[in-house]
Amino acid sequence: MAAPVILCIDDDPFRLTTLSEVLSAQGYSVLTAPEAKSGLELFLAHDNIELVVTDYYMPGKNGAMLALDMKHAKPWVQILLISGTLTMPEFVIALVDGFHPSGDETEQLLAKVKELLHKSQKATGAA
Repeated sequence: MAAPVILCIDDDPFRLTTLSEVLSAQGYSVLTAPEAKSGLELFLAHDNIELVVTDYYMPGKNGAMLALDMKHAKPWVQILLISGTLTMPEFVIALVDGFHPSGDETEQLLAKVKELLHKSQKATGAA
């Protein structure tokens, strides 16, 4: 069985690299994008993406607006929103499948990723 494909989008190069390395070390196949526009292009070009991990605060288009575009195109793909803030407004949380404060422990992030991938696989019948 192929490794789940995760798309990571973050305008902070250090966080993007760190996130990619952490997920790759867990056996996931990771695609990265440094901002929303290229992230959406990658998302639309790859049919095998099961999870998107995106930053909320990005120039041009924030993570909530990006999630709207992605859910419109492929509603079955899980979206995990990360942010340096501890909370997000409820209307933003309603647009995504999960929220993770980026300062939280790596183990908590990986648990959330695993949970959302499980939901994705159940929804598509891949599990």
